[in-house]
Amino acid sequence: MRKHHLSSATWAVSNKDESAGIVKPHVNKVSGWTEDELTENGHFMRSLLRGE
Repeated sequence: MRKHHLSSATWAVSNKDESAGIVKPHVNKVSGWTEDELTENGHFMRSLLRGE
């Protein structure tokens, strides 16, 4: 993404069963998520924000 000067956005922190959700539907915590609680998008956003 950086190479091609693209940006990304996550519009909300949610546990809805949709592609934009960053935590899985069964997760009710507001922070401190484990790797197992993140969706594919959640893993992507965490890595992006950490500069990984």
